[in-house]
Amino acid sequence: MTERGGGKGSGIVSGHAYSLLRAAEHNGVRLLNIRNPWGKTEWNGSWSDNSNLWTPELRKKFNVVVSDDGVFWMSFDDFCQNYQGVGIC
Repeated sequence: MTERGGGKGSGIVSGHAYSLLRAAEHNGVRLLNIRNPWGKTEWNGSWSDNSNLWTPELRKKFNVVVSDDGVFWMSFDDFCQNYQGVGIC
């Protein structure tokens, strides 16, 4: 995947490639689990590690682990706004 830029402060690094680990849906919530292979920065918008959108039920359903490890969750809509392409290897 390659990004569009994410905007300053989004946590998305311009010109950087990311890995799509998982796509999941629960009760209409469509999320993507994404990894920054450099492990230095993470998305900090909706559905990020510390987002107030997470309920205990959703954290359990999506197996959310809060850690500064470069792995993060993002909504499908935010993904479409912040990334411009997906390559399959």
